[in-house]
Amino acid sequence: MIVNMPVRKQDAYRALELLEEYYNRLDSPEDKPLKNAIDRVIKVFKSRLFQALLDIQEFYESILLDEQRDRSAKMDATLNLADEWEKQPILKRNNQNGTPTIESPIIASMATNNTTMPRPTTIKENSKHQVTPTAFSQVADVQDGLQNNRLNTSGLNSPIDMTQFNYDDHWQEIEIDLDRPPGVGLGFSIAGGTDTPCISDSPAVVVTRITEGGLADRDQRLKLHDIILRVNIVDFTHIEHQAAVDGLKAAGNHVTLLIRRLAPPIMEEIQLNKPPNAHLGFSIAGGISHEHVKGDYGIFITNIIPGGIADKNGRLKVGDRLMHVQSLKNGYDLQFVEHKHAVESIRRACDESQTITLLVGHPTDYSGIVDAPIQTTNGHRSPIQNDEPGEPSLERRVVLRRGTTGFGFNIVGGDGEEGIYISFIQAGGVADKSGELHKGDRILSVNNIDFRGVTHEDAATVLKNCGETADLHVIYKYDDFIRFENRIDERRSKMTGEIAGSTGSLKTSTKRQFFVRAEFDYDPSKDPSIPGDRGLSFCAGDILYVTNAADDSWWQAKRVTDGHEGDELGIIPSKSRVEKKERARQKRVNFNQGSSSSRSNTLDREKKKKKKFGLFGKSGERKDAQSGDDSDNEQDNLEPVPSYEMVTQHEVNHTRPIIIFGPFKELLNDQLLNDHPDKFANCVPHTSRPKREKEVDGREYYFVSSREQMEKDIQNYLFIEAGEYGGNLYGTSVSAVREVANASKHCILDVSGHAIRRLITAGMFPVAIYVKPRDVKWILDNMGEEANEENAQKMYEKALKIEQQFGDLLTTVIEEETLSDVYDHICAVIDREQSLDYVWIPAKDKL
Repeated sequence: MIVNMPVRKQDAYRALELLEEYYNRLDSPEDKPLKNAIDRVIKVFKSRLFQALLDIQEFYESILLDEQRDRSAKMDATLNLADEWEKQPILKRNNQNGTPTIESPIIASMATNNTTMPRPTTIKENSKHQVTPTAFSQVADVQDGLQNNRLNTSGLNSPIDMTQFNYDDHWQEIEIDLDRPPGVGLGFSIAGGTDTPCISDSPAVVVTRITEGGLADRDQRLKLHDIILRVNIVDFTHIEHQAAVDGLKAAGNHVTLLIRRLAPPIMEEIQLNKPPNAHLGFSIAGGISHEHVKGDYGIFITNIIPGGIADKNGRLKVGDRLMHVQSLKNGYDLQFVEHKHAVESIRRACDESQTITLLVGHPTDYSGIVDAPIQTTNGHRSPIQNDEPGEPSLERRVVLRRGTTGFGFNIVGGDGEEGIYISFIQAGGVADKSGELHKGDRILSVNNIDFRGVTHEDAATVLKNCGETADLHVIYKYDDFIRFENRIDERRSKMTGEIAGSTGSLKTSTKRQFFVRAEFDYDPSKDPSIPGDRGLSFCAGDILYVTNAADDSWWQAKRVTDGHEGDELGIIPSKSRVEKKERARQKRVNFNQGSSSSRSNTLDREKKKKKKFGLFGKSGERKDAQSGDDSDNEQDNLEPVPSYEMVTQHEVNHTRPIIIFGPFKELLNDQLLNDHPDKFANCVPHTSRPKREKEVDGREYYFVSSREQMEKDIQNYLFIEAGEYGGNLYGTSVSAVREVANASKHCILDVSGHAIRRLITAGMFPVAIYVKPRDVKWILDNMGEEANEENAQKMYEKALKIEQQFGDLLTTVIEEETLSDVYDHICAVIDREQSLDYVWIPAKDKL
């Protein structure tokens, strides 16, 4: 049976709704196979929505509603339909008038023949390759009859056959020779192998990290995402992960790597300008778990919607490989990523700015994309449109076990009949690792508690108190979620606009969003100048998500708890306002005090008297020339103002080093090492001095071949701290600290505060604990028989200087009555910090 009729969007939606309603009526356990079969049909149908309109209507009426068919017959017929649609295209073109038509001999035969069709002996039940294509488009915006020379129809019909494009020259095989000194690593990490594939089912061994300052980084030829084919004479194309690791370690001093690298010969940066409420107008497919082009795991353009932004731009084409997307704020890598990661990255870039830049790799051959209804590969295609959900809009069950930071998602909603939606998935959290929850999912129930019509507070309480397991029933409603977000934004804008009108101070024209760590306590009830009554209180050390920093004096922010932003949106003073107000107070105090020297200036002069030596002194600072005199000025008299520090979240996947600052740190370090030798250890330092008799390299010291080599390593930031003694260099290297961490022990470090930032740069994220003395008397009371008031005073001033210089880098500050209490507190802090999956680290960008 061949039927010709124009494709109508509203009919397609109605047909889908009928099928979904039937699906949702199947409640009994014996209905599950039929539900699974219908689910497959829906997924295929949504990816070919307009082509399959008539088929799905006829299927619904002649198969599912046929009372003469039993459940088994319906299931077999449904599976046959899904199999046939997965294997062959449905849409044909009427050569007389060019109207898209649908040919459906399968449905016709099933409708006219009551005999049950035999079920295929092999049925592929894995549906992850059949999810809806992701289209960054608004189909309703496409004008009727609009044609495009680059596509065979309106952009909504037949899928493109990617085999017509040539991607062979997108990959290069490159040989890299590395020479390493004995005992030195190659400076990169790998993932994958036959037993632990990192790319779908591929056994590829992939470079996942290049150590900053390491051998590969200095050589600069090996790149992230390179696939290792061979190491010397050892084949790496089909090797287990541990064998690959061992092979690299045993490769000798001269290592020859043969790698496969993605390097399209024709690459282009394409800038797209997206006005508010407009849509990019293209679809993508692919990803590391959803191979779209055989043997390739890239993200590809599969459709350009006529009249959309991409079409009007004219440079982006079907078959292009997406490699990177850049907003005005952030960039997102699209190489070797999951499909959902690519979708979310593009969406996030669009949320951040109206202008985005795509780095694309063009295929060598564009021929054949006109005038051919072609069979698609069995890839992952997901049209995510603002008027249709990007996943099948069917109720799903998701079971999560609570992690150390909760379930790993945030919720919004609960205002009247709005519903509760997933607004944020924490990277690396429980929800993210499950891959089953998505931003825009509406929560229908949790542990059989109905979430329809509940308030946000009630929903949050249920999730908080539901125990270790959350049994969620959700449905993907991204469009409803976006509409809800837009309404909330309008309300916020109205609120802040009213505040601005009443105070004349709060502006909201340009948003800036970032995370900060507060360095002071704030109580809005004690701030008479705050506009309105929506102040947000916080304490020093709290993480705040600043949602709008456009105003010079006041910001909008939320508190972040356990890695998740809270729901209370309030107003806080801006960094400039805090500092300006405190500077004014300090100047008044200094004016009243006259010109007497402050404690900080005493410390500054004391610092200038210290001898610096080598490349780094004991303080860890580079040797700087001193100039000028010791005369005070107003800036010296003003103490630093604690306000906010910009921070970023980082994953912790190692045993973290420990640095203790303050009085009695040596005593506390020794006690940790003596009480828990299974948990704590010192690292082996490096030196340029010659090895003495009975010394063993790697036991007392790592003996560097020459002073020049060690100086070079220091300049290349391979050391967190180094100094000179007796004409020889001594230092603590990043690799030595990492060696202790690799043994699952905390490395105890006696270093300066400058080492914290160097460890952070190396990705080690130390636990930096400051033992703060209450006063000089506290130090005297704990010094015992060696009590000396002069020494206690020096220790006290030195401790205060630590907090002034490195307060922003400290993990915690401890104040206790006795050293025993201090020690117990330190142990508790270390255990707590090591249990965290993520840490907040000072950002490179400054406010």
